[in-house]
This record gives sequence, structure tokens and C-alpha cells, in this order.
Amino acid sequence: MIKSGAFFEYSINENNEYYGVTQEELNRVMQSGKLGVWKMEWKGVISVKKLLPFIKAIFIIAPLEILELRLRQRDGGFHDEQYFAERMEYTREWFKHSDIYDFTVINKEGKLNETVTDVTNYIRQQGLLP
Repeated sequence: MIKSGAFFEYSINENNEYYGVTQEELNRVMQSGKLGVWKMEWKGVISVKKLLPFIKAIFIIAPLEILELRLRQRDGGFHDEQYFAERMEYTREWFKHSDIYDFTVINKEGKLNETVTDVTNYIRQQGLLP
């Protein structure tokens, strides 16, 4: 699909897997007249902002120590310390690129409702929601 040009944007994540959005999916969302949400890593944000400068990027992040704790809690004993070290190194790389985002929200432990409210309010301020 990459070779045929089916993807609007794509990148390789920390796990060496390709992620992206097809042109077909982008067209579907744009024609729907609804708000579209992309979950993408920082490389994808850079790519998309070059192609669609009007796109608003929201960086939803938690403190680094909380991210590591969540990662370890989800793991269930499947991975070794090298895995966690690599994931945290990749996460630190995201923090280095926080300036590419239009808005940052800190997802505090136990405060998901606040995070959702902050994101919703920002989207409303941008005129994307009533």
C-alpha cells in the first residue's frame, strides 16, 4: 500500500512497525463533516502538519514516572528490563518534540475526567465543537 501511494502519511514506530492513515480514510472523515481524531506518534505529527498545516495536534502525556509505572502494570511479566528501558527511551524522545504540538494536556493519575474536559475545552476553543 505504501508503494502504491495509498497512505496519506505513515511512519515507523519504536517497534519497527509501520503506522499511518490511508488517503481513503482521510477522505471518508473529511467528507463526513465530523471531527476526526488521529492517534499518532511525533514523527507522524510532523509529516501531517507539513501536508495539512491547519491540523491541530494535542499532546496528551503523563509524567514520565507514571508512564513507566503504567507500562509495567500492563505488562504482566512478559518483558525484561531491556524492553522497559527501550520503551522509556522512546518516550523521552516524545518529550523532546513537545513543541510541535498546539496544545499539551497532562493526564494526571486518577484525573481522567479532567484530561477529557481539558481536551474538549481546547477543541471547542478552536471552533471544532459546538
